[in-house]
Amino acid sequence: MRPSNFYFLAFGLLMCSNAVFAQSSKVTRARQYMKDLNYTEAIEILQPLAAKDNNPDAKIALAECYLKVSDVVNAEMMYAQVVKLPTAQPVHYLYYGQMLQRNGKCDAAKDWYAKFTESAPEDVRGQHLHKACENEQELKTKGDGIYEVATTTFNSRLDDFGPAFYKDGSREGLVFASERDKGVIVKRNHSWTGNPFLDLYFVPVKKSGSKMVYGRPEKFASDINSKYHDAIVTFSKDQQTVYFTRNNFTHGKAGKDDDGTMKLKIYSAQKGKGTTSWGNEMDLPFNSDRYSCAHPALSADGNKLYFASDMPSGYGGMDLYVAEKENGKWGAPVNLGPSVNTEGNELFPYIQNNGRLYFSSDGQLGLGGLDIYYVDEKGANQWTAPENMGGPINSKDDDFSISFNEDGTAGFFSSDRQGGAGRDDIYSFTKAAIPVQIFVYDEETKEPIENASVTSDSCNRAEYKTGKNGRVSVDMKFNTCCTFKAGKDTYEPNSKEACSKAANEKGSDLVEIPLRRQMRFLMEGVAYDQVLGTPLEMNPILNWINC
Repeated sequence: MRPSNFYFLAFGLLMCSNAVFAQSSKVTRARQYMKDLNYTEAIEILQPLAAKDNNPDAKIALAECYLKVSDVVNAEMMYAQVVKLPTAQPVHYLYYGQMLQRNGKCDAAKDWYAKFTESAPEDVRGQHLHKACENEQELKTKGDGIYEVATTTFNSRLDDFGPAFYKDGSREGLVFASERDKGVIVKRNHSWTGNPFLDLYFVPVKKSGSKMVYGRPEKFASDINSKYHDAIVTFSKDQQTVYFTRNNFTHGKAGKDDDGTMKLKIYSAQKGKGTTSWGNEMDLPFNSDRYSCAHPALSADGNKLYFASDMPSGYGGMDLYVAEKENGKWGAPVNLGPSVNTEGNELFPYIQNNGRLYFSSDGQLGLGGLDIYYVDEKGANQWTAPENMGGPINSKDDDFSISFNEDGTAGFFSSDRQGGAGRDDIYSFTKAAIPVQIFVYDEETKEPIENASVTSDSCNRAEYKTGKNGRVSVDMKFNTCCTFKAGKDTYEPNSKEACSKAANEKGSDLVEIPLRRQMRFLMEGVAYDQVLGTPLEMNPILNWINC
């Protein structure tokens, strides 16, 4: 995925003037370009300094630039030099490992993840990514037979991402963001990649037999698209309200922070009655000029809005937050907590109709770059451990911004994997599986057991954890049976077979697995002399025995 979309926090492009920097140092000047998000200019300055002058500061800055523009080959090459410098920081070990992993060198990456974990044990990213490399093959094949991925015909040679389902009468299809060349005489490009600014597009989509047929993409709404970036939308259930991400630009005026950077904000707009136009545009109350808010995702009932932000007091990078409607107004955002957020970046949330939350992260247990995960809410803002969707949805490249159709049987996502039409492309998928609910409870009290482990050697080797309600949802192929084993400390393990329904059957099966508490007895004994038959002078023998 292109970094302008990856971080999408720094869409906060600085619309900088042509002022000549006073600093004589070329590295300082390059750093200023980097601060302005103009990585193209920074790379041009830094390349000769790193190669010919062997400047360590230039090497570190150049490695960062390659990382930002997703040039993983050159980024690996530069970080290989950076980690050998006396000034190398622990995070450089992490980035080098990530670039090795992105380039298919997981065995080498594990050594650097281990070194990063040793240097920064409080940062869980190294542990997650090291474990991901150990389980690489399992992750790659995890979704085989469950998801079938296909290319789409409407991608351009530039970035296309963030698909969202939209229906307005007979107009049915996807709204997405694109950098595609608009064919205008006066072109406005952003300095990060030198490509056109993002606009929202609509493409008609209909199903013909087992295939998807796509129409010709067109601008979605001229009253929403601005002269800067507009992307990542979510619609209310009645399709009358839209939430979208945009640079801090309202009513023709650009808002900037103290450094002159335009942050990202989430806006809403409403459709005029009986028209196709959008009006009553508003920026949401939790937006700020000091940090970015992006990637809105609305719950089915319209009362919760999930989004990504780099607001202060987060866990690192971009975190996921949720705001709830209170008396018709959005309340203060709440961080989703450390079970979801990491020191890395959590982005592109999507909330399914059943309440399952999908998102992308580069700090969880993944195949490389951004992977797509899901979590289920097990209590008030308490979430299950993130579950990696695995291949073929995820790859060693960036995979992000997933969305599902109404019944959850198909959808779309974005990826910059090899073989696409351009850079970030939109892919379709169909799901040949159905969720099966596993319910683990105490056999005697009938109470649900939280944090019980659920595994299945017969179908897949993934381990799941039950929520507060004692349940976990597992995707199973249609018309298949698996044996699931449940267990927890102080309980006897138990197993039960679960079978999924056919594709045309609605709902999900419920499989109940009762667990019996281990019985504990206190045994007391006395030691005797075998010859004399008299008790030995010693303390009684006490021992707990589990039965």
